[in-house]
Amino acid sequence: MVHTSNPIHLDPVYSDDNDDDDNTTIRNTNNNDTGIPYEKYSLNDSKNKNPSRESIPKGNLEDIIVHSFESICALFDNIYFLKNIGIINENNFLYKKLNKSQIGSKIWLITLILSLRKSYKKLKKTIFARIQYKKELKKFNNYLNDKTQSNLNLLKNYDKIIINTILDFFQDLFYMIIIIFDILKTSKYQKLKSWCEYSSYIISILRIFNSSTRIIK
Repeated sequence: MVHTSNPIHLDPVYSDDNDDDDNTTIRNTNNNDTGIPYEKYSLNDSKNKNPSRESIPKGNLEDIIVHSFESICALFDNIYFLKNIGIINENNFLYKKLNKSQIGSKIWLITLILSLRKSYKKLKKTIFARIQYKKELKKFNNYLNDKTQSNLNLLKNYDKIIINTILDFFQDLFYMIIIIFDILKTSKYQKLKSWCEYSSYIISILRIFNSSTRIIK
């Protein structure tokens, strides 16, 4: 959940029905008037308006470690993908050195465990923030005016982050299962491993589609 110094302001409009000149009095209301803690639930950030999985808050050692491991394992992902679609074979030098080594598999496993933990925490915080934000909006429905659409867009941003985080979580989970099978060097559950591989490809396509939809909107 990202804090911001630019909270959303609600501008309630009050119409005076007893005014003979039919003048409308508009009073701008700030956060102190409405009592809605927008800074607490806002996703806007002047430096990073699109919070992503790769963002690393300063001082957060866990995020720094995960980001470093993910950078290393990005190469593993690409080589593993190229091998599975047939562009390279098992005799490829990089594939043999990186994906067949126990060190590489263990680094990948640790990275996926940390990524799962990070995705779970992010998902829980985002869902909680969305619920709290929605509760606050319900308390002040009578004050919503032309800012309603921007508030609804903020709720949609929460939904997009939740969807992306869920996709990240399951993709890491499938990769972790695949790596565990590689470490154990077992062919007993080959069908499950193949199912995890195809599922990870489907998730990759869904993530691309979700990102494209966001750009179009």
